[in-house]
Amino acid sequence: MGALGHSRNQLSNCIISWQGYCITFVCRLLSDIALTFRTTFVNKNGWIVADPRQIAVNYLRTWFAVDLVAALPVDTISHLFHIDFVSKHTL
Repeated sequence: MGALGHSRNQLSNCIISWQGYCITFVCRLLSDIALTFRTTFVNKNGWIVADPRQIAVNYLRTWFAVDLVAALPVDTISHLFHIDFVSKHTL
């Protein structure tokens, strides 16, 4: 028995399920970013803008950075840069 009375197999299945969820979530966010580059918007004058170049420029100037940060897998980044988000002093 492992932590909290669960077998290693149960914990392994839980980790695999969580990883699958995370991968699915990141793919969904990345596809949202790709689709947003093709989504029309209303400019300051109230006109609907459908020009792909103007849409891309508008998105890059507005929500792109926020969407990109939201889509980044924090656990992967923490492993790449050796960052530990859990304090060693917590109970």
